[in-house]
Amino acid sequence: MSTLSSTKSSRSSSHRTIAAATLAIALAAPTVALAQGGNPPPPNTVVIAPKQVGLWSVAGYSEGYCAAERPVPGAAGGGLPLQFVVARVRTGYRIALAAQHWELKPQTAFPVELIAQPVMRSEASAMAGSPKLVFIELGADGQFMKKLATAPKIEVKAAQATFTLPMEQFADALAAVDSCYGSLKQPSANPFAPPDKTASAR
Repeated sequence: MSTLSSTKSSRSSSHRTIAAATLAIALAAPTVALAQGGNPPPPNTVVIAPKQVGLWSVAGYSEGYCAAERPVPGAAGGGLPLQFVVARVRTGYRIALAAQHWELKPQTAFPVELIAQPVMRSEASAMAGSPKLVFIELGADGQFMKKLATAPKIEVKAAQATFTLPMEQFADALAAVDSCYGSLKQPSANPFAPPDKTASAR
């Protein structure tokens, strides 16, 4: 391998590693924000090992969510790469965008328009989960997500840029995320209630 090829491979690996770490921190941000003094919450770690699904890398995290991410070369503008993420969290699904050169104020909401013809065209909010990443909530409707997977692309129109996200193999990545999420051991939503005898009898 040439020095140039080795350097490019190293940079690509570095971008993926940093994007994954940013994703893990950002998607856990709401939980961290709720911590009121005392000991900090435990670190968010990978609990289901990354699995490659075509262009997507799928993993499960200790904060209770699974995510698939892929790089989109040049999509961040100026020839710079963008990381495209679809995640399933406890409240439903979300997509996220990450770029190394962004400098965002965490917990800031930005108005955007989502276009995925012929499935969807709607106003939305992109929330900065970290200085390098925003996420957009898509709701908890799994059937809608499957329908969204049939669109050829998603466009995210922001104030100064439009990000075009290719959807090849999105359906496979979504299925892998759902399977991963079903394998996670979720904490009890109400630890004070008695156990569900009906569920345990099944």
